[in-house]
Amino acid sequence: MQFTVDWYFIFFFFTGMLGLFVACILYFLNHNQSLSPRLLAITLLILSSLVIINSLTFTNFFLAFPHIWRVLGWTHFVLPVVAYLYVHSVVHQTFLLSRKHYLLFIPAVIYTLLLVPFIYYRPLKNWK
Repeated sequence: MQFTVDWYFIFFFFTGMLGLFVACILYFLNHNQSLSPRLLAITLLILSSLVIINSLTFTNFFLAFPHIWRVLGWTHFVLPVVAYLYVHSVVHQTFLLSRKHYLLFIPAVIYTLLLVPFIYYRPLKNWK
C-alpha cells in the first residue's frame, strides 16, 4: 500500500509539531513554578497531538494501522478537564490541585481501561 501525502496533511502535521515544540518549551523552560503555565502546556500538548492524529486522516495511514486512531481517544476526555483546571487556576491565583479534582479524570481512566483489551490482545485465528 502506497502512502499518499496531501497538502492538508503537511500543513496540519507541521502545525501540530510546532504546537508540541511550544508546549515543551512552555512546560520545561518556564521558571515560574505556578500551576497555570503547566496546565496550559498540557492543554497545548493534547491539542497538538490531536491535530497530528487528525492530520493522518488526509492520508491512507489508518488503512494500514487502524488501531492507532483509538490510542489517543482518552485525550478527548482529558482536554476539557485540563482546560477547566487551567481557567480555574488563572481566575483563582492561589489554586492548588486537591483530591476532588482528580475525580474529573475518571471518564478518561474508564475509557482507557475499556480500550486495553482491544489494543493489546489479538483475536484467535483458529477459534470456531
